[in-house]
Order: sequence, then structure tokens, then C-alpha cells
Amino acid sequence: MQLGKKIKQLRLDRALTQTELGKRIGVSYKQIQKYENGSNCVLASRLYDLAKALSIDVANFFTDMHTDSHEAYDEEILKLVKGYNEIKSKRLRSAVYILVKSFSQSDNT
Repeated sequence: MQLGKKIKQLRLDRALTQTELGKRIGVSYKQIQKYENGSNCVLASRLYDLAKALSIDVANFFTDMHTDSHEAYDEEILKLVKGYNEIKSKRLRSAVYILVKSFSQSDNT
């Protein structure tokens, strides 16, 4: 199951609209829609916000995700998110977020 589909499933399981979930994490319903259909990537910090809003552990996003070709990649993402969540300092979490964001925006060729 793809991450976007998992977000949608969890949202619907809790009888939330995209608007309601968006309000809980401070984004528009359109952004939730983009996460769910996979047109926008979900950053680790936003995944954490979604987990809190859905009252789940971040690891729940990665259960039942069976894509053999991406299994190692998914495991790496899970470790990254778990490590991010273990950072207690808001200042340090912010620094990690900025660092990852800058790497993702750089030319990785």
C-alpha cells in the first residue's frame, strides 16, 4: 500500500474529511488531497503531524506497505522518521528538517 493510500485509509477510519484533517495539521484540504493521491511528497515533519492528528504512531504509516522493489527504501524512510521523532529539541528538529529540505532541493546528479 502506498503512503498516500495509507493516509486516506487512516483518515476515513477516523471519519475525518480532508478539510478536518488539514485543519488539525495546519494545511488546506487540497494539500491533504495531494498527499493522498501521491502528487506531493510527505516530509518527515508533516508525517509526524499527521500521526499526531490521527492518534497513531508514525510507524503505522509503514505497516502493510508491500512493495518488494521499494522494501529497502521504505525501511530507510521508517528509520529516518523514527530517528527524527526521537529528537526532543524543537531547535534541533528544525535544523534537521532544514538540512533534509536543502538536500532534497539540490541537484542530486
